Amino acid sequence: MRLNQKLQKLRQEREKLQGKLQTIQGRLQQMDEEIVKLEDVEIVGIVRELKLTPEALAQVLKNLNGGNVHG
Repeated sequence: MRLNQKLQKLRQEREKLQGKLQTIQGRLQQMDEEIVKLEDVEIVGIVRELKLTPEALAQVLKNLNGGNVHG
């Protein structure tokens, strides 16, 4: 009987931890999304501050990347 009680207690604790883990993972995902949004706003602000057109920005990025925009 003792083993059964210990097993039941461990399973309950595991279930509780699983719930906390899901909550933490959800918050982590939200934070990642917020970070990307803030980075996007910052990048757009820099581009506008430099008064770059989309074409000029593409050319700058292409030049910085050795002529390859996607790699």
